Amino acid sequence: MPVLTPADLPGRDSRRELRLEYVQLRELTRYLLEMLSGSPAMGDVLGLVENLGRRLAAHEEQMEAVYYPAAADRLSPEDLRRLREEAPPD
Repeated sequence: MPVLTPADLPGRDSRRELRLEYVQLRELTRYLLEMLSGSPAMGDVLGLVENLGRRLAAHEEQMEAVYYPAAADRLSPEDLRRLREEAPPD
């Protein structure tokens, strides 16, 4: 979300941090897809899935605890409504 990148978070570079998180998530997903296209050992697949799960959980936690609150005052009521409607179910 572009509204998050200019967020004023002392001591943090939100643009760099978010870009790095998304790169990590994309890379882990790509590795998993590549692995599944072959004949991988189940342990390797499970390890990568667990790693991806941890990264996704950390990303969601960071977004909810840091970035969303920092951006909340920049979002319009329409933005907030749309985010709530498009959010994945709990």
